[in-house]
Formats: sequence, structure tokens, C-alpha cells
Amino acid sequence: MHALRAITAALLLSPLCLAAPTEAEIKAARKLFEQAQEHEAARRWIDALGLLERILLVKETAGVRFHAAVCREHLGQLVEAEADYRRAAELATQMKSREGDAIVAQASDALAALKPRIPLLTLKLPELPGLQISLDDTPLPAERARRPIPRNPGPAQLRASAPGHKDFTLSLALTEGTQQSAEIALQPLQPPPDASAPPPAAPAPPPAPPPRRWPALVVGGASLAAAGTGAFFFLQHRRLDRETTSICNDPEYQCDRSGRNARLADYQRYGLVAGGIALVGLGAATYLWVSSSPQGAGTALWIGPNQAGVAGRW
Repeated sequence: MHALRAITAALLLSPLCLAAPTEAEIKAARKLFEQAQEHEAARRWIDALGLLERILLVKETAGVRFHAAVCREHLGQLVEAEADYRRAAELATQMKSREGDAIVAQASDALAALKPRIPLLTLKLPELPGLQISLDDTPLPAERARRPIPRNPGPAQLRASAPGHKDFTLSLALTEGTQQSAEIALQPLQPPPDASAPPPAAPAPPPAPPPRRWPALVVGGASLAAAGTGAFFFLQHRRLDRETTSICNDPEYQCDRSGRNARLADYQRYGLVAGGIALVGLGAATYLWVSSSPQGAGTALWIGPNQAGVAGRW
């Protein structure tokens, strides 16, 4: 790893690689790269990737692209990491040097280990005219959807629609090293009812259900969940505040203090909102629990063809 860092530093500062940027840009890129390596060593992958992306805006090199791929791989962005490894090998091949050959070998080894980890999603499509498919709100052509789709691990939302059919939605959870299939099953819309046919007799309304205290339990459970959410945001605020103080007070690091302060404000605001919701919910749950009794009110909804009603006691 130390050898690779030395190679990458040489590539980053090479006059051939940075002929167009100014001397000031070269100096700034050198400083950013040193800081990115320190973040990588500390496993602060987001901070390291942010600095590497800034360097790539000045000049794209095989070494910087390789380090960006390493960060993306640790962040779970496996599809993007694969693309960066391939680009790093392509740029290193063009160098025609020993340093370039070393990066090509490193990128090839990383690709060989990464490829089996990328989840593959295979879709089974119906033969319907006007079929439209989207994955995570991104349109997916039918021709592309018929081939295995590499995706990052995590949740995914599949949607499909076609004229004369109900919209289709499916939530997926993709894990590393898996090949998952999903069938898109669109149900046809039911034809409108015949207006000339007499409506069927409405069923007798059901008896009123016995009173229950489940509303108080539901509201109380939601309030406890809101309290837990508020505690989570409070802990996140404390963690980020300590991290910001540690990083931003160190002159060796380039700290995005405004961005971190915005996140701190968000955590504080979300925590206060969740805490307020928890207090209001607990009060409402207490009222519902106390006010319920064996002689309390009960309601029931009954639905028949073309008719509906509500029965119960108040």
C-alpha cells in the first residue's frame, strides 16, 4: 500500500499529467492528495473521496482515480468503484511505464475481488405494449431491463406501468454477492360496472365491535418511537460536534465547516421535532387510555357492492 501511495503521488505531481494546470493548482492538488491519504488511513472514506473528487476536477490521473475507487468500495458504492477501477487501469495503460504497470496490476486485482460482490438483478418482463419501467425513479429501457442489472447493495424501488393495467411497485433489498430475480406482474384494470344492472341488496350492518384500547397503545408506541428517533438525532449531533471540533481545529485538514454546521443544525432540529412529537403523543395516549372504558364507543365499517356504511355506538 505504501508503494502504491508513492506511485500515485508521483503520477499526481508529474509534469506530463498536470501540464495544463497552473503551479498554484499543482500545489493545491498536492496538499489535497496528502490530506486524502490521511483520511484514508483513518478510514474516513467520505472525507477522502470528497478531496479526491476535487483533485479530479483539476486533472484526472490513474492514481487519483484508483484511490477514489478504493473509497467508493468501502462506502458500498460497488458499481461506481468498478467503473473507477476500470478507468484507473485504462489511464495507467496509456502511461507505458513501470508505475503505470503497477497500477494496472493493482486495479486488476481489485476488480477480480470486487466483481463477485456486486449484486445482479434480473427482471422478468411481460409482453405488453407501452410497458414503462423505472428503477429508483430512473427510467429503464426494456432492452436493458432484459439483461442482468448490476446494482449497489441496499434497498431498491422497482416500478412499472402499461396502458390498461394497474401500476406495479416492488421494494427490493439487494445484498452483496447475490443474484436476485423479480417478476413484473401487471394486473389489468377491471371494466366499469354495468349501470343497467340493479344494485345488489346491501348486507346487514355488522354488530358494533366491543370497545378497545388499541388506539392508546398505537399512539403510545408511536410516541416511544418518536422519542427514540429524537435520542438518535441527539447522539448524532453530539458525535458530529465532537468530530467537527477535532477535525476543523486541526490546521492539517481542510474542513468543510459550513457543511458540517448545516448537518449539526439539521440534527438538532430533527431531534427537537421528534421530541415534541413524542411529548404530544404521550399526552394523547394517556388521554385515550384514561377515557376508554368497557362502555366506551365502538365503530365498524362495512362495505358492499356500490354501498358502504358505518355502524357502532357513540
